[in-house]
Amino acid sequence: MKKTRIFIDSNVLIAGLASDQGASFRLLKLIEQRIFDAYVCQLVLYESEKNIKKKLPESLPYFYYALKNLPLTIVKDSKKFDNKLAKHFSKKSDLIIFQTIQKLQPDYFLTLNRKHFHQKPVRQIAHFKIRTPAQFLNEWEGNRISDSSSQNFKNLLP
Repeated sequence: MKKTRIFIDSNVLIAGLASDQGASFRLLKLIEQRIFDAYVCQLVLYESEKNIKKKLPESLPYFYYALKNLPLTIVKDSKKFDNKLAKHFSKKSDLIIFQTIQKLQPDYFLTLNRKHFHQKPVRQIAHFKIRTPAQFLNEWEGNRISDSSSQNFKNLLP
């Protein structure tokens, strides 16, 4: 069975490292178990490190540990700028991340950034589903239950 491909935003990475509670932490634990193929780009790592140094310096060792030990595939940032996409993003960094994800074409982009990425025009042009970690985990767990239920019913058939 093909693994679900997910792209992780910096805020999800930071939230998962800053607390051992919540969906972002649960997601990182599942990534650690290699349940998903997880991706980040260079800009996401740069933003994560910068924000952790500024806001949560005590979590910096956890960030470096995660980089070393989590099975994350690091992809290069997109260098091509699409002017049609630019109108949807107030920050250049969000545009770069979005274009990088468009090129990669994962199944999901997981972000807590509701202001920029969860807007309807952005979701409509995305070649992937945009979810918060909690939304994604609810969908994923629901699909797992539904898959296993249908398997159980199949076992009952002659």
